[in-house]
Amino acid sequence: MIVECPKCSKKYKIDEEKYFKEKDEVSLKCPSCGEIIKAKKGEEKKFASPPTQKFKMPDNLNAQKGEDIPDAELLAMPNNLRISVAVLSGNDAGAVFQIREPLTVIGRAGCDIVLNDPEISRRHARIEIRDTSYTLRDLKSTNGTYINEQHIQAAPLENRTEFRIGSTILMFLTTKDEFS
Repeated sequence: MIVECPKCSKKYKIDEEKYFKEKDEVSLKCPSCGEIIKAKKGEEKKFASPPTQKFKMPDNLNAQKGEDIPDAELLAMPNNLRISVAVLSGNDAGAVFQIREPLTVIGRAGCDIVLNDPEISRRHARIEIRDTSYTLRDLKSTNGTYINEQHIQAAPLENRTEFRIGSTILMFLTTKDEFS
């Protein structure tokens, strides 16, 4: 049986035989956000596919279907600043990734920042840098991107902003680069 958290929309598969042996209704705590999920025996939610939308395929061949691609001329790394992402918790806790390009994709295999977390999509989120303006954008991931446990599609980043993708918590950092 599949249940969905009413707060963060994560979906979980539960074993009906295990949970509904003696009761017809159970309450479970969402491992992601802590919200209580109520489930009734035999009442599996139907998850409809979103309606198909027509879209123009981007000219950029590396673009993923449906991704918004910022204009390359608007993207630029700032002078005299070092930008990095630190992993605060999760399988890669303690890792620090320096960002060297104005478009940086975070996800699993094949991304600029590769994280070992099964709850992260292959191409989960992207950091966009426009000199000293920074944006975190969700790339239509399965489990979403969160800042302060608020689901975001795109949000500005500032120094020391914490964000969560999957079960990994990261921090966006900007520091003066003494060697530039």
